[in-house]
Amino acid sequence: MCGAMDLAGQDPHSLFLMPSGALHSLWDELRIVMGDEAASSTLFRFGTRCGEEVVRATQERTGVGEDAARAIEDIGAELGLGRMQVSVSDEGFVIRVNGSLEARPDNPHRIMGCEFTRGIWTGLAREMLQKDVLVEESSCISRGAEQCVFDVSVSPTRDAVEGY
Repeated sequence: MCGAMDLAGQDPHSLFLMPSGALHSLWDELRIVMGDEAASSTLFRFGTRCGEEVVRATQERTGVGEDAARAIEDIGAELGLGRMQVSVSDEGFVIRVNGSLEARPDNPHRIMGCEFTRGIWTGLAREMLQKDVLVEESSCISRGAEQCVFDVSVSPTRDAVEGY
């Protein structure tokens, strides 16, 4: 899913696939080594960079509105993030995901959300729109909801900032 580094003369925008179980295992290992908060932050930041790299690889740029909603929906589907519907809201977008690859309905802790996926949406929107964005997961299958819902707020005045 993420752009690969050009270490052996390979295309720096190569994509790779991994099964959702690998993401769950990564979550578990990061929680053991780093604790819940640091694991969550790390996965979010990694997802953000992945989303940015996907847009750079596809060179998909658009303005806010229906065109951006369709582009985000298409890219999310191609990445296998789940069955989704993206709609335009007053603040930006609402992304509803059924069958999220990251969500764990059997999550006994009910603490984890879809941090990697939230990061992907952040990176995609930030890079595609060239605007500062805030993505919040308002409901999550991992916390007992029927679907994962991400609210994407787009800053109308600020350009994307480096270093989030």
